[in-house]
Amino acid sequence: MVCDPGQIGRGGFEGRGGRRFAIEEDVLKEVAAATGGEYYRAEDAERLTQVLLDLPRDVTLQTRQEEVTAWFVAGGALLVLGGVGLSVWLNRPRRAVSAI
Repeated sequence: MVCDPGQIGRGGFEGRGGRRFAIEEDVLKEVAAATGGEYYRAEDAERLTQVLLDLPRDVTLQTRQEEVTAWFVAGGALLVLGGVGLSVWLNRPRRAVSAI
């Protein structure tokens, strides 16, 4: 069984060590509404099983195409600029060292 009747009646769950955790249903409902989801209150194992069985029908896959070419161009440009800068720095004219 998922919950015992004492947990359901109080609106909370007890964790390890007997600590009590309250369910904030209003917050859960707000999160569900903000994310386009739904809130289900499963008061017993049978209701929880029914909710879990209904989930695969409610879950949808969303795909989107995103252009990433610009990121590769920017990375390539940075590599070219770094190479040019390094080449100029390494091939700079140097002063002659005089022997003392």
